[in-house]
Amino acid sequence: MIQEEGSPGGPLFRAVNAIAEAIEDEFPHALVQTLAYEWSRFPPRTRPRKNVIIELCDIEANFGAPLSDPSNAGFQRTIAGWQALTSGPDSGSLHIWNYVSSFSMPHVGCDAAFHDPVSCGMFIQPFPNYYVLGKNINFFHRMGVTGLFEEGDDSSAGGDMNALKNFVMARLMWDPSLNPSTLIESFLRGYYYSAAPHVREYMDLMHHAVQETKFYMNAGIPSNAPIYTPANLLGCARAMAAAVTAARSEPRRVQMRVDAAKVSTYYIVLVHWQAVTAFAGGDWPLENTKEAAWQEFTRVWNATGMTFGSAFHCDLGCVRAQLFGPRSG
Repeated sequence: MIQEEGSPGGPLFRAVNAIAEAIEDEFPHALVQTLAYEWSRFPPRTRPRKNVIIELCDIEANFGAPLSDPSNAGFQRTIAGWQALTSGPDSGSLHIWNYVSSFSMPHVGCDAAFHDPVSCGMFIQPFPNYYVLGKNINFFHRMGVTGLFEEGDDSSAGGDMNALKNFVMARLMWDPSLNPSTLIESFLRGYYYSAAPHVREYMDLMHHAVQETKFYMNAGIPSNAPIYTPANLLGCARAMAAAVTAARSEPRRVQMRVDAAKVSTYYIVLVHWQAVTAFAGGDWPLENTKEAAWQEFTRVWNATGMTFGSAFHCDLGCVRAQLFGPRSG
């Protein structure tokens, strides 16, 4: 059957079609949904029935570049194949399961307790897909996608630029014709006030690091990724320190927004504390000691109501164990 369908998912999709056919008379308004995920993502030869939804997952993609970029040619072929199978009045529908945060990936070396920050990707570390999210929604719309699930950070108010990402995604899912760059600019000015240029500087530093290193940014990047160089992290720390200073003249709510935005910088700087402070020399923009920086990180964590730093429930104690080592006794 796999050979007949030309896809490892062939048996699955035939079974889903059989279920959909069996219920369509009794439940004419019901839809049967299945994932096209990892091994089953490749389109078969059999067309999905009209009451079937195929939800294609793009977990293998490079999220540091638009899905229309040459680095994502494999996904482009896959979605084009599904587009062909779901076009027409008697065909099923194509939905997308997209990834917008850095997910912890235990299967690539992260231990069960998340004690190793090098191999444990975290929601709270920088994940610079800021300028990619909108372009991807535009791309999905062009490819005939009719449903979109954006899997992001569900447990950390301090996830990397969560507020911005949610705003851009929500507006474009409502109206895919909007300009992503315009949305980003209007959000930054309206949300961070006078701190906006400094938050934008942080975003640009991380974005340019991905471009310069040509880093393939998948859904679970380690904390020693080449984008986290001492020079880049020092620049990010300076940008966020300037944002905090600018926000002091703004209402308390704006100061709290800037605090939440700086969590990702604090986390990744704490991971690389020795290397970044050594590179900075005497020109250091954050707290003078790692423990003092950790206390500020903890204050913001508690003030913003954060619960977990990763998709696998790494709480504040778990994060401290990453950064300082497990406590004995």
